[in-house]
Amino acid sequence: MHGTRDEPRNVSDSGWFLASGRETPDFLSNPDNYKLVPIEMMIDDDPTLAPLRDFPAGSEIVRNQVAEPWRFIVDEKVVDDDGKIVGGIWDAT
Repeated sequence: MHGTRDEPRNVSDSGWFLASGRETPDFLSNPDNYKLVPIEMMIDDDPTLAPLRDFPAGSEIVRNQVAEPWRFIVDEKVVDDDGKIVGGIWDAT
């Protein structure tokens, strides 16, 4: 899964855009493929998303499996909690 967080546009907007990270350009260019879902509803379905509440706007995150920790993407490098580079952006998706 891959996510980016922008500044929220209104009180019901978390600012998050979440995707599998494997979408094709054609898929991404079709607005019919997107659905607005409150982050709290997603957390109810998947509690491992709860840490996203605390990540600031401007965050970019990735993980391969639900059981893995979220890792930040910095300068197109995937880093762990200590800031150690653990791979390139496409190595982790």
